[in-house]
Amino acid sequence: MDLTQSTIQILDQSLSIDTPVRQNAENNLEKLKTTEGFSQVLLRIIASNELNIGVRQAGAVFLKNMTVVRWRGALDAETRMCDADAAFIKEHILEALVHTHKLIKSQIVYMIEIIASRDFPENWESLFSNCVKYISSNNIDLLMAGLSALKVAMKKFQYIPAGETRRKPLFTICDVLFPLLHQVFAQLAAAPANAANDNVAIMQRKICKIFHYTVNFDVPRIVVDPAVLAIWMDHFFRIIRMPIPEDTVDQEPSKNSWWLLKKCASRILNSLLMKQGQLRKSDYETKRMLADLFMTHYSLKTMEIFHQVLTERSQRPDEPFSDRYLLNLVEYFTTSIAYGRLYPVFKPASMQFVRQIVMPILCFNENDAELYEDDPHEYLRQQMDSFKEYYSSRVECINFLMSLVEKRGRENLDSIIAICMEILNRYNSLPVNQRNPKEKYAAFSVIAALSTYLKKMDPYRGMLEQTMVTHVIPELVNPLGYLRAHAVWIFSEFYNITFQNRNNFTTALRAIVDLMMDRDLIVRVRSGMAICNLVRTKQGIEELRPVLPQLLDKIFELIGEIDSDDLITSLTTIVRRYKTEIAPLAVNFTKRLADTFFRLIESENDSSMMAASECLVTFRTLIAAMVDVPSVFIQLEQIIVPVLFKIIDPNSIMFFEEAMRILTFMTFYPKVISPTLWQLFPKIIELFHDSAMDMIDSMVNPLDNYISYGTEQFLAPGTPYLGMITGIYEKMIGDHRTPAYESQEACKLIESILQRCRGRVDSIIPPVLQLAVSRLLNKSKENEVSKELIVYLLEVVANCLYYNPYLTVEFLAKNNVVDQIFTLWFQHIKKFQRFYDKKITVLGLCSLLQMNPTPAFVQHGATLLFNKIMVLMKEMLVIEKQIEKEEAEQAKLDAEDADEDEEEYEDDDYDIGDDDDMYDDDGNFELIKIPDDQDADDPEEVYLEDLENLTKHLEAGGELEGDGDDGEAEVEGEIDIEEDDSEEELFDNEQQGGSFETPIDDIDELEYMVLSFTAFFNVNPQLKATILDQNQENKIKKYVELIPIRKAKEAEIRRKEEEEEAKLKAKHHLK
Repeated sequence: MDLTQSTIQILDQSLSIDTPVRQNAENNLEKLKTTEGFSQVLLRIIASNELNIGVRQAGAVFLKNMTVVRWRGALDAETRMCDADAAFIKEHILEALVHTHKLIKSQIVYMIEIIASRDFPENWESLFSNCVKYISSNNIDLLMAGLSALKVAMKKFQYIPAGETRRKPLFTICDVLFPLLHQVFAQLAAAPANAANDNVAIMQRKICKIFHYTVNFDVPRIVVDPAVLAIWMDHFFRIIRMPIPEDTVDQEPSKNSWWLLKKCASRILNSLLMKQGQLRKSDYETKRMLADLFMTHYSLKTMEIFHQVLTERSQRPDEPFSDRYLLNLVEYFTTSIAYGRLYPVFKPASMQFVRQIVMPILCFNENDAELYEDDPHEYLRQQMDSFKEYYSSRVECINFLMSLVEKRGRENLDSIIAICMEILNRYNSLPVNQRNPKEKYAAFSVIAALSTYLKKMDPYRGMLEQTMVTHVIPELVNPLGYLRAHAVWIFSEFYNITFQNRNNFTTALRAIVDLMMDRDLIVRVRSGMAICNLVRTKQGIEELRPVLPQLLDKIFELIGEIDSDDLITSLTTIVRRYKTEIAPLAVNFTKRLADTFFRLIESENDSSMMAASECLVTFRTLIAAMVDVPSVFIQLEQIIVPVLFKIIDPNSIMFFEEAMRILTFMTFYPKVISPTLWQLFPKIIELFHDSAMDMIDSMVNPLDNYISYGTEQFLAPGTPYLGMITGIYEKMIGDHRTPAYESQEACKLIESILQRCRGRVDSIIPPVLQLAVSRLLNKSKENEVSKELIVYLLEVVANCLYYNPYLTVEFLAKNNVVDQIFTLWFQHIKKFQRFYDKKITVLGLCSLLQMNPTPAFVQHGATLLFNKIMVLMKEMLVIEKQIEKEEAEQAKLDAEDADEDEEEYEDDDYDIGDDDDMYDDDGNFELIKIPDDQDADDPEEVYLEDLENLTKHLEAGGELEGDGDDGEAEVEGEIDIEEDDSEEELFDNEQQGGSFETPIDDIDELEYMVLSFTAFFNVNPQLKATILDQNQENKIKKYVELIPIRKAKEAEIRRKEEEEEAKLKAKHHLK
């Protein structure tokens, strides 16, 4: 049997319902993958119309997957498709696309895209020439195949940046292609628009996409030829204006080719307008020309045409209309608001636009009603995820209103709110049977979107309570479920306004709690979510305290009905607000939360995963609340550890970071590591080596707690824990290609061992030093180093000196690296910026001075050593004073807060950035007013232009202001040991004040330094006169006098801390 026949047979067997037969066929296909000629056979099979369609589909899928993994540029070069097979496919795949079955065409098009992305045009010149030949044909099948292949081939140019060599072929291609596409466009435009000519719409859409792929970055010069651009624009306008064929009106718009064509054309016109706002000085000339041409000649015409389409749509609201197309139409006006050329033209009609276009789109409609009744879960997903996943015309309408207010000022806010209040007042003035609840739904949506401004600005903030009483609270009992749910949402958005009449808040709160048992799921869920905000107020906390157990039960019931991270956020907020009351309920609460988590992770859909992640946040919040209740804390551990055991697994890596935060709490607060928690230690290490090496920063804190608070078990004979940590260090530091920011995390773990296990792990000192020194002194370009990593590695040396200076000096001397290490150390001493960095350096260097006999290199360098130590000590004393000042100020603030209120309440008004220039002289919030004929700058685009200018400055050899660091390798390569006077601030994301716990916290560095000096001079009295000048001796005397004062102050601090701790325990016991 030849290869073709055997392949057909195997493909047929791969479709068998008999599992052994199917698996055997799949194995045989895998074996054939590397056989020369196999790819050619597969292409012939899928192009043959004589074979069974199932066999051809199976062959197409297999060949597509082979193309992805085996074509030139694939990751596994050893199994790359042979040249003969690759050449055959490139020669015949376009022909196969023409003749094959429609069910297989999509697989072939995808193969063309993969091959083109790697070979076109340099290594597949025939593709373009064949496409041109096909497009020039009058044969509809050839035309479709040519446009399909050309579209996916041109797609590769969409994101190739300006100036790259790979982009140059695009210009030649466009010179040949565009005139031909114009001819094809004209022919297609003349064809009848109806269901039978569906391919006409599909091909026009492909041409539109080809144009779209060419106009990013530096635009081909033919595009900015005014006559050529005019032809393109005429076609786009024609597509927007043309009606949907009557015999396709009943088709779903998202699947209707004519709607999809309109959507594509409108997207292109939007992108052309957006280019004006994205222009930067560095942009290529043709990109700037295209933006200017569009803005000057076509932007207003596009606005006029889009407005006409939207107006016609508003007059026939019940007719089918593509939502994504509608979104694009509205988005054009959203973008136009920022431009001084367009906004003055649009401004006179802007409020009419809001009335006629925006508000009707925001109204509750028939689709909403159908979803509400038939699929409440999907209704909630669209409502809650609208700004996360579900992007719709409604979301764009809200964006339009927000842009109108933010970019063009208070006048628009007033007008929009006036329209909303007109709707609300009209609703109340009419008899019940004449009211329009769908319109009120829209007004509620707008008011909620603008809530941040309304709560900040006069006169609105003074009117909000009456608005709630008159228009919102009554709807909490409306017979229409969607309006009840919307009213709940609106009230929760305004939870933190000032209620002059507390009964108004109470009435609404009790109604919302009752609605958690509403007949409609959507109302129940909305009410459960509202609790998250309502318990952030003092009145809300007091009102809900008596029904807390029932409230928790109801939320858990709702979580059982729908997977919602927002509901679990409500649980988290409740735990934060009722720390004392939650204690008796904590164990049962945690069990239910664990059950919920296990159920959610089995679902594996996005909403369930988000909700599961929020469960972990709630666990962490609960643990933090129970740290002062040891009896409860221990019980929670038994429930939560199985959850962590499940998470610390390659299949649950998305939850790993949050799991490590939980474990950090559980290992830190008891200051004791239970046997149950020790079961997790090996799993963490195993996962590190398996797939989580890049997540080592998440592991450091819990692993440090294991070392710190379970030291005896960590070092117990026969246990593997010490070797596991040194194994991490060896892997991260020993492989010099490991990123520096990850390697430094391993240094932290070794520092923890050296300090917590001082005198008990002598055997690890040589290998630890060997790895650190090797990384520090490696001058290879492959060595990944950073300024921070240099500090961490030198601190490993400092810790080794503090641990045992004799062992450390012995290693350094034996390996002849004493001079290199100390030279490197002192030349980078200014990078030791944190209090901890300075302290461990002082302890390490002072440990050298305590050695007896004193090493020769210490004697010879004693003057420099003493000088460096005393400079560091002076800097540490300054930092200590600053820390004491900050702590005193914070204590004062804490006391004031405690006097005002025992609880801490959140204010969520962080929706907008409150710049100083957004407040008037009286401190009232006001929107910035920009003249109508000026552009309103997009902060993001301003930032990008600044960043681009900075990049060009640096590429030209410039330096950052204040950066005096000449020639130091920041990322990789040789470590420059020139004197570095840089004051660059490092460790941006780490504690500067030393507020993390370490064993050296209890060491008084001043006393340690003085004792070390004394010990050195006792052994080397002859050096005292040559090392210390009179000023230094006077400083040391002052330091000696300061030591008992520091000890007394420390004792007083500890006494107060113990008193405060005793008070807290007594207070908790009483509660």
